[in-house]
Amino acid sequence: MSEEIVKLIKLQDIDMDLDRLKEECESIPAEIENYRTKIDEDKNKFEENKKQTKELQLRRKEKDLELETKESEIRKHKVELNMVKTNEQYQALLKEITKAEEEKDVLENEVLVLMDNIETHSSEINKVEKTLQSEEKEINEIIRQLENKKAELEKKIQDLELERGKFASNIQAKYLKKYEHIRLGTEGVAIAPVENNSCGNCRLRLPPQVINEVTKEEDLVYCDNCSRILYLENTNKIVLRTNKKSTDKKEKNEESLPQFIGGEESPNSQT
Repeated sequence: MSEEIVKLIKLQDIDMDLDRLKEECESIPAEIENYRTKIDEDKNKFEENKKQTKELQLRRKEKDLELETKESEIRKHKVELNMVKTNEQYQALLKEITKAEEEKDVLENEVLVLMDNIETHSSEINKVEKTLQSEEKEINEIIRQLENKKAELEKKIQDLELERGKFASNIQAKYLKKYEHIRLGTEGVAIAPVENNSCGNCRLRLPPQVINEVTKEEDLVYCDNCSRILYLENTNKIVLRTNKKSTDKKEKNEESLPQFIGGEESPNSQT
């Protein structure tokens, strides 16, 4: 394997490590935002619950005031019963009192329902508040860890980019330029091994002449399908595999020849 190919393989390893670190680092802000969004949503629900409880309490006050007014009205009508002079007036007041008492019963039921709802909401608020405080504490700790992790990744990326720059400076410019061009348009993978006479990236079967060109290591050779730079991890293995047919043919021909012992045809060769 040529020295330049070895360098390109090493450079690709560095670049793939950089890609992985950058991807991991870039995903952290969104993860942090998701945690903050959850906290905000839970806080909003908590505040909405408190708001509903206050509205219920306000409605109860209104109903209490209506109930008080209705009770006052009933007392007034009962006093008036002792002051009327005719039976007709007396019966009219009785009807007003009956109607007011029915309305009072409705109001009292409404107040009881509101009281139950207020108690339920208040109990829920207390539970949610405790849970929210605990959850917020845990999430803030997670966010702190993620921010620290992001800072560590940024430092690793910075160090690795410096290492890459130094390493890339030792690669011939024409090879480096071609590598960078291919990498830019192929999702970060610019170089691939020949595996089983196929491109290790796209798995396309490679013509024998392409494998021979790769074996010579005279210049960069590319996959006709995916444009990756090709290299051989084990040249001897590939050469033997590409020459296997000719070797098998030679062995077959030798087996078919008569065998001679001492200038005479071997008995084993006679049929």
